[in-house]
Amino acid sequence: MWELVRAERLGLVELLESLDEEQWQVPSLCAAWTIREVVGHLLTGPTIGTFTFMRTFFRSGRDFDVTLDTLARRCAEPDPAEMVARLRSVADDRWTPPGSGPEAPLTDLIVHGQDIRRPLGIDRKIPEAALEMILTKTIEPRKRSVVPAGRFDNLRFEATDLDWSGGPPDGDLLRGPAESLMLAVWGRPAGLDDLEGPGVDSLLRRLLAES
Repeated sequence: MWELVRAERLGLVELLESLDEEQWQVPSLCAAWTIREVVGHLLTGPTIGTFTFMRTFFRSGRDFDVTLDTLARRCAEPDPAEMVARLRSVADDRWTPPGSGPEAPLTDLIVHGQDIRRPLGIDRKIPEAALEMILTKTIEPRKRSVVPAGRFDNLRFEATDLDWSGGPPDGDLLRGPAESLMLAVWGRPAGLDDLEGPGVDSLLRRLLAES
């Protein structure tokens, strides 16, 4: 899995090297962040360190979201060329959040990679095994602490382009491409555009309530 993490980082490096200054300022799918801040966020874990993260966390009133936003914007201060160089230099980094394995940075890279690519109209084929891993781990009950409580209650998810489904059998169904399901469960309303079923409106209402 660490090889997949490395490949994702280097794939983003190649993409980012092709962007012009205006594209770095395009709003991403991640609320309140441009593509530049998303890249800053992807640099946070490998470059900030635990001490700086915890100090920022306490100075932010123990608000996790404020901490992530503060650090992403700090890491986005250098010029784009320097940011790309830093991302390349940490391609082999194996930092993970406490208690997590390589699935955490891999998920972060793939989801945020689509936050960057989709607004720019850039397509990519995400490995099916990675999509299945992200979907399964995101909606399973013991991992739901990483998303707001209640987001997936009584919802069932079904991919149309790979053999994957999740959630209670009698839950309100959301059905569509696995990539769009991934974006939807990670709180991106844009992912709902490609989905169908009674669960689509339910999840949209929950995402809007969280914002």
